[in-house]
Amino acid sequence: MIPVPKQEERHGIINALLDMLIMCNIAFREVDCPWFRRFCRHLRPGFIPACASTMRGNYIDNRQTQVTIAIEQLLATVVFPHLITLVLDCRTDIINTSVWVIIALLPNIGPIVLETINASAESHTGERILASIMCS
Repeated sequence: MIPVPKQEERHGIINALLDMLIMCNIAFREVDCPWFRRFCRHLRPGFIPACASTMRGNYIDNRQTQVTIAIEQLLATVVFPHLITLVLDCRTDIINTSVWVIIALLPNIGPIVLETINASAESHTGERILASIMCS
């Protein structure tokens, strides 16, 4: 019998997968590809990744909260906060889901995803983008 990953381990795998999808600009639909799912089973037997729509929705929201807390803790320890660069990366997948990714470039650490925003239902005006960043 193949052991199923514990809840904590499953969350860790999913968070790492989300980071990879977002930072490597890989469409969420790739999670539903049978070869990708087979690859995951070979890496970690018993792990079945969530479907693309679940990854896009629930896990992004949960990951956003975790990353926001981690970044707040990290920024409290940064010696030179004026050296932080914020980057806005906008992506649209094959089913027209618009995702905005706010990334902090930290000296000697590298890029860290601060926030992901599902902006499919929103307009993409400069004012809307600025309001989203200011609320983050």
